[in-house]
Amino acid sequence: MATIEEALFKLSKSKFRSSFHLTKKEKEYVAQKGHPVFKAQHACACCCRGCLSKWYRVPKNVELSRLQVEKIVKLLMAWINTQMT
Repeated sequence: MATIEEALFKLSKSKFRSSFHLTKKEKEYVAQKGHPVFKAQHACACCCRGCLSKWYRVPKNVELSRLQVEKIVKLLMAWINTQMT
């Protein structure tokens, strides 16, 4: 998997992936309670194994390693943080 910065840059160039944005209501929710991970998963191409394979070359039929899971979570949180500005 690429660095978070590289992944966010590549995702920003995709018409579909870059169409996801947090609404004002979602930003308020983030500030008060938590994060809307569902939207982040789609924006970052981490929504399914097919997207993980296509975007990050993560094999579909292999269990994710602890490191892969940690990288995915960091990417999702980085995307949410970029949306909060």
